[in-house]
Amino acid sequence: MIDMSSSDLSCKANFDGSTPVASKKEHFLTHANNKQRFVDMLSQKLEAADCHVLQAVGDADVLIANTAVASAAESPTTVIGEDTDLLVLLICHADPESHTLYMQSDKKKGKKFRVWDIHWFQRSLGTEMCSLLPFAHAIAGCDTTSHLFGIGKGVPLRQLKNDQNFRKQAYVYSGEATKEQIHHAGEAALACLYGGQPNEGLNKLRHRKFCEKVSTSIAPVQVHTLPPTSAAAKNHSVRLDGPSCIGPTTVGMDSGRGPTSPHNNGLTCCTGVPAKNCSLQLQNRLQLTQMYMQKDGTGVFCSLW
Repeated sequence: MIDMSSSDLSCKANFDGSTPVASKKEHFLTHANNKQRFVDMLSQKLEAADCHVLQAVGDADVLIANTAVASAAESPTTVIGEDTDLLVLLICHADPESHTLYMQSDKKKGKKFRVWDIHWFQRSLGTEMCSLLPFAHAIAGCDTTSHLFGIGKGVPLRQLKNDQNFRKQAYVYSGEATKEQIHHAGEAALACLYGGQPNEGLNKLRHRKFCEKVSTSIAPVQVHTLPPTSAAAKNHSVRLDGPSCIGPTTVGMDSGRGPTSPHNNGLTCCTGVPAKNCSLQLQNRLQLTQMYMQKDGTGVFCSLW
């Protein structure tokens, strides 16, 4: 018998197929070992019932999408899922000449399940948009990249359609590129999303946006509403270049810190030390009564808290 109290949510349990579990599923699966052992046992049962089972080593969406595309080459295929990342991968990688390929939600809307026709999306978007869609999806935030504050999913899609400069940066990610080219393209693309001028750069754009906010409002400037710094953009840029997003290499995001996070956005507090080391805890977004920014956009100083 396995019974996990609220104080033992992360305990590793010894169990087999006949062990009764009295705790909630969420509590039991909190521990990674419990989850993996359960998946292994479930896989064995499915294989015993002549079901083909695949286990993903890394991101599961990539394996699911590749398996679905391969299946559609031989017969009509339907993928059951609710993940937007999976939908984007299917639209990007499916063969337009294959058998029908659908993605069906596992949740009902009203009395029916929602179904997406992958080939219809491909015809509607066109070949170019389909090839650049993962970039537009990932740069605004997905399973492996941080979400940008104040930038919704529709913004990159509109930029991809209407902004030639943004589309140019997206093409950098769709081909072979050096690390420096990835950094430059990522920063330029982010500048486009935040309304930057051509060749303005994120640091200058950040400083300009800060000055605009100070000059048009008496309210304290909220640091997280400013565009990210160039240094932060580099971290975001390399995370875009992964299999579940665009590129060939896996760049995991284990910290959950995005480009607008105070831990890596180049902020400096009134003591003159990086925000991540500041004892005043700038990361808690304390209200600043007076703020000053360096002209290169990389620092914020306050005179009063």
